[in-house]
Amino acid sequence: NLLLDNLESEKELEETDSLLLEYMNDPDIFADLQDVDRNQLENIMRQNEFRIFDNFQSYIQRLCQMLHEELVENVENGQIVRFHFRYLADKKSFVYSTLCSSFSIFDDSREQENQPSDIKYGDLLEAAFVSSTSKCLLYSINESKCTNKLNKKWKDFITVVPNFDGNVYRKQVNQFKKRECPFISFGVTINDQKYEPLLQCMDFYSIDQFISDSLQKYINVFRVNIDAFLNWLINDDNMEVRKNGRY
Repeated sequence: NLLLDNLESEKELEETDSLLLEYMNDPDIFADLQDVDRNQLENIMRQNEFRIFDNFQSYIQRLCQMLHEELVENVENGQIVRFHFRYLADKKSFVYSTLCSSFSIFDDSREQENQPSDIKYGDLLEAAFVSSTSKCLLYSINESKCTNKLNKKWKDFITVVPNFDGNVYRKQVNQFKKRECPFISFGVTINDQKYEPLLQCMDFYSIDQFISDSLQKYINVFRVNIDAFLNWLINDDNMEVRKNGRY
């Protein structure tokens, strides 16, 4: 397989595979969501929709943190591995902002300067969204799809468009044209080739399916309306605190 041939060493592949597969097959991740009193939940949702949204955001943050904790280790001086979720923050300009992020970084004082920046819809995000084969794309393999090239301080990144109910924003551009894009995306960025095997294994083992299933299971239980959730994020009075609330 060409993807496996690109990995730096067999040992690194085995270690990364083991961590990824162990986490993706963990049967206890959603144990606390299985026994839910539906009537009680419906009553709570009717009276406290904001709590559902707040909990959903916390769940996404925790998912981001858990992926980082389980899959990254032995970060050395100068190395950065950044996990993050973005959301469609401006439906007019199609700009995405950071929903949450989780870092592996040797020097914590540099975390703020390396936070994900806002991006416009396009390049790998659009390519992954419209793809009928993969919602998970590596920059190093798909650079030709990108108009905006990777900043020199970064080595590679992976873009994921989770495929779950409601993760599509539709805007009527004119009488004949409709534009679509995802509400939420996920990504991992690295600044050292040491972590190329991590990104390649995430691609090979379809991390997009795991993230999609994780979010879909939550939505199935709590029936989250993603459009309403993002409107709540954008309009929330505590948006600046929420935007900078990271693990």
